[in-house]
Amino acid sequence: MMDYNSKRILIIDFCNFEDYQIGGHLSMAKNLMSAFGDRLALVGVTTSKNDQIGTWFKKNIDGVVYDFFALARYNIKKTKHFLPDRLMSYVLLRYYKKEILDINIQNVFVQRHEILPAINGFGLKNICFRFPGLESPLKISKYWFSKYLENHFNRLFFSSFRNVKTILASGDEDSILDMVKRSNGNIFRDDIIKFPTRINTDVFKPLDRNETRKELNIETDKIIVVTTGRLSKLKGWEFMIDAYSLFRKEVADSFFHNRRGRGLSASSGLHYC
Repeated sequence: MMDYNSKRILIIDFCNFEDYQIGGHLSMAKNLMSAFGDRLALVGVTTSKNDQIGTWFKKNIDGVVYDFFALARYNIKKTKHFLPDRLMSYVLLRYYKKEILDINIQNVFVQRHEILPAINGFGLKNICFRFPGLESPLKISKYWFSKYLENHFNRLFFSSFRNVKTILASGDEDSILDMVKRSNGNIFRDDIIKFPTRINTDVFKPLDRNETRKELNIETDKIIVVTTGRLSKLKGWEFMIDAYSLFRKEVADSFFHNRRGRGLSASSGLHYC
């Protein structure tokens, strides 16, 4: 049993590993699931009324049966809660420490800042932490009060790297060096492996130009500028709009399209339509 578990990987996250919450963390988790299959055991949340809470059970996801531990049950239609997910994941992981450790897997993958301090003291031997972004997460939080906790959280977070064996970072060199500086000696540049963001090529792939334009109701002769990501300053939309306003002076008959099927045409005055 120990030999089998020594080859397995425990992913600890705060998604349901299927469709909640949509974003980079879930995309990365699903890429790992595609690569490792049932060698993974999953700790997260559930959006199904049929799943058990606070105990290990078998869960079929896309035809693969995983050991699954649900920390809580969430409404799939609600993405912002009275108590922030960062706080809830920390509290629930500490609360269910004994039950989570019952699976006896020492290889652990974490990609959320708040989870690393939560499992500090769990006695896990082989932790891999991935920085999905290198900025301080509380600086970009959707909760107004988070910025006042940023310094305290950073101290707690970076002090948790004593038990981390592998550090992956998705970011450029300047961002990595800035993060190393913020760590105050807890992380060194040589500790970090650059790890580009992965994509699902079953979703992001070349398609027939004319057919896709017809589906999106876009004329075949228009020049299209495309970007992805949610509509926020963090995702570079302010920069993209400024850049497109310059671009349309050269190419007036163009169209700015995002992944949600909304666009900005040269005649729209750069209002979302």
